Amino acid sequence: MSGTWIVAPCGSFFHQKYSRYHIGHIEERRFKDIWASDEYMEVINFLASEQFDARRQCATLCLQDKVNEALYDLVEQNTPLPDITGKPLPMHSNFI
Repeated sequence: MSGTWIVAPCGSFFHQKYSRYHIGHIEERRFKDIWASDEYMEVINFLASEQFDARRQCATLCLQDKVNEALYDLVEQNTPLPDITGKPLPMHSNFI
């Protein structure tokens, strides 16, 4: 969500020239309703389609890049998770 209340799947899409990626406006609808909306599904389906090429259409230095790399390694490369048996939980383990 942007400082101007626009809800989009990524911060690089907040600008008006990317309005096709805007899912909603928090002043007009509750976040819960925006997230469950047809507009949300349309945008997400477009981003998952062959019409969208993240390598060309996403901003450089994406904040989610490291998360995407870790997920790719887990899912596509079958990288095992480290064994944390017996180790203390890190501080703020609920931080997203």
